[in-house]
Amino acid sequence: MVIFSPTSDSSDLDSRIARLESQMRDHLGPRTSLIYPHVSPLGMKGADIPSAATLRLLDGSYFHVTGTTGITRITARPEGDLVILEFDGILTITHNATNLILKGGLNITTAAGDVVLFISEGDGNWRVIARL
Repeated sequence: MVIFSPTSDSSDLDSRIARLESQMRDHLGPRTSLIYPHVSPLGMKGADIPSAATLRLLDGSYFHVTGTTGITRITARPEGDLVILEFDGILTITHNATNLILKGGLNITTAAGDVVLFISEGDGNWRVIARL
């Protein structure tokens, strides 16, 4: 998992997304495309999503998650899809060894402004690959 440290420009979403893309390419290789033919380009803003036990993703790849209800699942997307979630408040993302894989098997407690990058492993299974 890649953990990102805030920098002086961390409040600027475009630079945060650019850093995510750059570090993902460094991690996955220079020929890695972060735009998949079956999904929105990385960072394409979707509608805000209210927090819920099962987070329902809509069109887009970047979402604000509103509310404080804990998350235990995320709806399915094709394997390889990348999704950026920016949290507007404090909530818990609960680790599950199959469908919501978090580093070290530890739950994540978010704060307002936290950004988490997920990759779909298919069949409704997700893995956190970066936190900002």
